[in-house]
Amino acid sequence: MTTRARIESLFRPLGWALVALSAVFLVVVAREHWDAIGAIRLSGGAWAMVAMLALVYGLSLLLLAIGWHFVLSHARAEPVSLAHSVRAYGMAQLAKYVPGNVFHLVGRHMIHRNAGMADKALARAALAEIVLMIGAALAVVALCIAIAPPAMLGGYGLVAALLAGLLALGALIVVLRIGGGAPVHAVLAFALAFAFFTVMALMIAMLVALLGAPLSFAAAGGGVAAWLAGFVTPGAPGGLGIREAAMVLFAGGTASAEVLFVAAALFRLVSFGGDLVCFTVASLLPGKMRQTA
Repeated sequence: MTTRARIESLFRPLGWALVALSAVFLVVVAREHWDAIGAIRLSGGAWAMVAMLALVYGLSLLLLAIGWHFVLSHARAEPVSLAHSVRAYGMAQLAKYVPGNVFHLVGRHMIHRNAGMADKALARAALAEIVLMIGAALAVVALCIAIAPPAMLGGYGLVAALLAGLLALGALIVVLRIGGGAPVHAVLAFALAFAFFTVMALMIAMLVALLGAPLSFAAAGGGVAAWLAGFVTPGAPGGLGIREAAMVLFAGGTASAEVLFVAAALFRLVSFGGDLVCFTVASLLPGKMRQTA
C-alpha cells in the first residue's frame, strides 16, 4: 500500500464521521425551523431563475476544465489538446457523487492515460489542481470577508481576510513548485479557478436574496467557504451534507437559519444541474485530437 493510500484509509473514516455529524446537524436545524422552512414558497419566476443559474454554473465549470488543461501543461503531462482536456474533465465530473469523492479524479486519470499520458505526470497534475482549487477558493473568501466581514468573526474580519489571502498565495506557490512547468500556466489556471469561485459566490448571494434576505458579500463568502469545507472532507460524495451544514454555520448572521438551509438546498440543485450541463457540453467535444504544440 502506498503512502497516499494509507493516508486516505486513515482519513476516510473521519470524513464519513463528519458527514454523519453534518446530517444530524441538518436534521436538528430542519426540526427547529420546519414551520419557517415550509412557509418559504418559490414562484415560477424564481424557479426559472434557479434553472438559469444551473445553466450558468454548468458553463462556468468550463473555466475549471480549461484551467485543468493549463494544470496538465504546468505538470508537464503533455495534454493531447484543449478539447481533449475539457472533455476528460466534463465527462468525469458526475463521478464525484459516487461515495468516496475521488472517482471523478480516477475517471479523468483513466481518460488521459488511455490517450497515452504518463501516470506520474497525471498524479502530479491532480495534486496541483487540488491545492490550486483550495487556494483560489480561499482568495475569493478573503475578498468577500474584506468587503463584508461576517458577524461570526466579530472584530477579526480583516485578520481573517489577510490570513485567507496569505494561505491562497501560499497555495499558488506550492502549485508552482509541484508542477515544475511554465509558471504562466499555473497562474492562468489559478486565475480561471478564481473566476469560477467568483461566479459561485455571486450565485449563492443571489439564491439567498431570492429567498428574501439582503444581497450580501458575507453570504457569498460563507457559501464558498462551505463549498471548500465539502471539498476537503474525504469520503463525502460531492460534499453532500458537509456543505449544507457549513453554509448554515459560516453564513450565519447574513440571513435566518431557515433561509440559509433552503439556499444551500437550492444551490445543491444548481450545482447538480450545472454538472449535467458541463457533462453534456464535454460529451460533444472530440474524444481525441492530434497533439498540439
